[in-house]
Amino acid sequence: EKIIIIYKNFGKHKSIQDMLAYISEAAENNPINFILSIVSGKSNFFIRDYNRFTNYGSDNIKLLSYLADYLFKILTVKQRISEGMSLSLSMKKLRPPIFFKHENLFEKHVKQLDEKQITMLLRLLYKCKKNFLKGYWSSDFSFLIILLKFFNVHSLTRSFQ
Repeated sequence: EKIIIIYKNFGKHKSIQDMLAYISEAAENNPINFILSIVSGKSNFFIRDYNRFTNYGSDNIKLLSYLADYLFKILTVKQRISEGMSLSLSMKKLRPPIFFKHENLFEKHVKQLDEKQITMLLRLLYKCKKNFLKGYWSSDFSFLIILLKFFNVHSLTRSFQ
């Protein structure tokens, strides 16, 4: 169905290769992939991906919400582990569950991030979200500083490519 819609929108001016390129680019823009790259500190094309995900900064609340949700899942798993539950079982109890292709990276994040660090970061993110909702102009800047500082996003010079 989606291919037919895309074909009708592209019309006769585009080839099948153009449509496939469009579809593969849309698949790359999966929100969870960007969140995973941020938490891993490996977003080599941070500015490009950030602009795609947030519609050039106009939808920062969307990114903030996805990020907070992911961090909260990590915190939930860490809490269950501290209560004696195994890592795999505590991950299986998450709703919605972690996509199977991302389980290894999620496990790495659970082991890598400290509960205190996650809690502090969630507080900052919720404060930032509150400022977004109040309409403060500085909230965009504050949010980017949080992303860059806490997740040690690197390779910003390559981000502009």
